Amino acid sequence: MQVSIEHREATSGLFKKVTLQEVAITVQFTEEERAIIKKHRLEQAIVLEREPNAYRTKHLTQAERIQLADVFHLKVDSLLRGTDVYACDTPLEARQYDANLKDALRNLKAYLTENVDAPAGVETFEL
Repeated sequence: MQVSIEHREATSGLFKKVTLQEVAITVQFTEEERAIIKKHRLEQAIVLEREPNAYRTKHLTQAERIQLADVFHLKVDSLLRGTDVYACDTPLEARQYDANLKDALRNLKAYLTENVDAPAGVETFEL
């Protein structure tokens, strides 16, 4: 798995311009990793639970945010499709997201490695 993370500034809004900090991630999975994902149907596995930034959801009620929570999570499927871009409100949030993202990707790598083979055979033990 090869990972590329890019930080950049973006401007959003038609009348009131707001500067957002974008974190773009691209993951190149190996053929073996892609095979594991396909074999065990791991496309919908959540890599990182994340909230939408405040600017993009200011018009939503709390109930609507909860209902849409699953939409904003980073899933394996998103990484398979290409570059995933997540907008943060401040540079500090972008750095924190970056750190959380790196931890989540390490966990994903371990998760895929552990899903290579299912346990086989008989294990006998006494309790």
